Amino acid sequence: APRTLAFTILVGAPSPTDSAVFQSNWTGPADTGAGDEWHEIFGYEVLWYLPSGQTERYTTAMSTTMLDVTQMLTSSDYTVAVRASNAAGNGSLATISFPGLLVPTSPRNLSVEYASEGGSSIFSTVRFAAPNYTGFRDSTWPALYYDVEVSSLDATNPAGAACLPDTLIQVSNGSFTTPLTLTRGCGYQLRARAVNQAGSGPWSPSASTTPIGSPTAPTNFAVSRNLNQTIEVSFDPPADSGDAAVNANLITRYDIDWAYRSDFSEIIESQQVSGSASSFVFSPLIVCLPHYFRIRATNAIATSGYTLLTSAEPLNCTIIIDVFCPAGQWLRKVSSINATCQDCPFGATSNAGSESRQSCVCRPGYTGADGQDCNECGVGTYKELNGTSPCLSCPAGTYLNDTAGSVCLTCPSNTDSPVGSDHITDCICNI
Repeated sequence: APRTLAFTILVGAPSPTDSAVFQSNWTGPADTGAGDEWHEIFGYEVLWYLPSGQTERYTTAMSTTMLDVTQMLTSSDYTVAVRASNAAGNGSLATISFPGLLVPTSPRNLSVEYASEGGSSIFSTVRFAAPNYTGFRDSTWPALYYDVEVSSLDATNPAGAACLPDTLIQVSNGSFTTPLTLTRGCGYQLRARAVNQAGSGPWSPSASTTPIGSPTAPTNFAVSRNLNQTIEVSFDPPADSGDAAVNANLITRYDIDWAYRSDFSEIIESQQVSGSASSFVFSPLIVCLPHYFRIRATNAIATSGYTLLTSAEPLNCTIIIDVFCPAGQWLRKVSSINATCQDCPFGATSNAGSESRQSCVCRPGYTGADGQDCNECGVGTYKELNGTSPCLSCPAGTYLNDTAGSVCLTCPSNTDSPVGSDHITDCICNI
């Protein structure tokens, strides 16, 4: 019998009731009856078994191993058989069946997702799921490819940038995603369809999108002090809420920070307010320091940078703090009613009642600058007093095998040691 018999649709049909061109192909038999592959083969007989029960017979020349048949319905089942003929008669049949084919149903769950942005461009990803039915009765056969149609609903976005024109993207079989560059603030409609050998399936339900990007910072940020000493900050939506226009409906929230340091390293209070808000009132607090505010906006995609604001300190402010810190701590004044005792840095100490970090000086056994972390004196060195003086080497006849020492130890009687000794074994008997 002929070998490797196959069956292919060459030209698809727009619907299952229309005809298409089918092709059967094969290779010659391994045994022609004469000891080699082609000797004495007259030709081949091709039998098409039709759904009606009829059989169409075709013959081909010896060198022909394929046959195209037209006017076949893609929705029908077909069986093809091929046999070789020589002087002794017809050989055995090689048979293959082909399931009926319909156009596929539409792809499912079409969506557009934000990926990144650059200028007015929004780089997106289109996703969808395979159709429930790809067209073959054996539903595991995939579609050939997918079409994704993108239709623009606008000519330009609110800032005047041109919207992506209508386009048709072909997505290869097995891939259910495709990158898509859209223009922020433009409206689009997308739909998808699957295509197989029988033709194009129906379009999926449309997915609408107006891509947005990161918002800019809020505008007209201002602060005022009320008579009851509350502090009120006010603001307007960003000039670009993400769609290249002022659109307060796109803003989901505002973040407002209040601090007494311009680098916001120590924030006194943080608040999140809704995207529909235009002001916020902070609780009463008499502040005798400059205060700093910052605000940023967030939409469904990203968060803007900060708008910064500095408010001058209020007039007629009197600091009243009744806090006395013990030795080893210093008083950190935050406001007229807010002060805390802070521990001195590592290795440092201070007198009771100290009111600045610079009051912290390195203890005996430690050295370094005032107000900073101190370093321990190493073995064989010492420091007796508070302050910035350096560690000194232990004098001859003494030693010190611990770090952070303030006094060197004397060698045993009748022994001596060199300068900087760090262990009792350095003490050698005198001659």
